[in-house]
Amino acid sequence: MLSCALDDDGRRVQRARYTRLAASVAHLERTPEAVVIEFDEQVHRETLERALAVERQCCPFFVFDFDRRTRRLLISVLETEQLPALDAIADAMRRDQSARQ
Repeated sequence: MLSCALDDDGRRVQRARYTRLAASVAHLERTPEAVVIEFDEQVHRETLERALAVERQCCPFFVFDFDRRTRRLLISVLETEQLPALDAIADAMRRDQSARQ
C-alpha cells in the first residue's frame, strides 16, 4: 500500500509548494505511466528543488527527471502498482491550474 511519510504539517507545507509551482505550469500531461510537466520561465527553481527533495524522502517510489534547460519534469514510479500515486501530483497541479483560468 502506498502512503506518504509526511505528517499533517509536512503535507500542508508541501501543498503550498505545489500551489506556488502550479502558477508556472505551462503544460501538464498525465500519460498511463507518467506525469509530464512543462514549466514556464517563471518557475521558482528553489521551490521545485525543495518539493522534489521532500518527495524523494517521503515517497521514495517516485522517480523524477528534471531537464533544467527545457524546464520539463517527468515523474514516474518504480512499480506498476504505484501508478495511482501519480494522480495526486497531477491533480494538485490541475486543481491549481484551473483555479487561475
